[in-house]
Amino acid sequence: MMSDPTVKQRKPRRRLAPSEKYEMFVAVLTEQSTQREAAARWDVDRTAVVHTCRVAKQGASDALAAAVPGRPGQTAEAIQLAELRHEVQRLRSTATEQAVALHLHEGKSVLGLSAGPVPSRVDADTKAGLLVLIDRAESAGWSTRRAAGLLGVDLDRVARWRARQRQDRLTDAHPGKAGRLFPSRCVSTQLRASRSRLRRGALRLRPSARTTTRPEPSPACQQGTGASP
Repeated sequence: MMSDPTVKQRKPRRRLAPSEKYEMFVAVLTEQSTQREAAARWDVDRTAVVHTCRVAKQGASDALAAAVPGRPGQTAEAIQLAELRHEVQRLRSTATEQAVALHLHEGKSVLGLSAGPVPSRVDADTKAGLLVLIDRAESAGWSTRRAAGLLGVDLDRVARWRARQRQDRLTDAHPGKAGRLFPSRCVSTQLRASRSRLRRGALRLRPSARTTTRPEPSPACQQGTGASP
């Protein structure tokens, strides 16, 4: 079958690269060339120029709508997903904080301690239980100061208990044995008592200033008194 030379054959479509489409869009947008001139320059149909400009404008509008300050290159779905993850993390942290606080309160109640500061003297089992509660709170991300403050125990006492626990000396000495708890204080008290006793003894041995003794007359005075008529 012979082709009719009078029928004009259709020109094959030319595919432009993305960089060429962008350059053509900028040229039309900045009015450096008209659509007809752009079509002739890039050897494409005029409808291709119109379609490229329309797609470029729509893409720019979508990108500007999804853009958020401080979050470059993120779509609306990515931003929403990041916010949801942040909210989940916040709720998880809040639940952990409440669980640790509840565990400390219940553990203190199990040890037989009421709300408020820990008494000045507790037994070794209570000290060990409080140290276990503080260790569990620290493993959950709490600081020692925060856990000790919620339990009502001083931070210095916690450090002292831990040092004594390493030496297996959590049990206190008998409260009545002052010499065991404060040997230097006991010695000074005994010295003061000894000085007081010595002072009282010296006052008893000293003669009173009010009592006076008359001296006895000598034998010569007695003879002289007897010889006189």
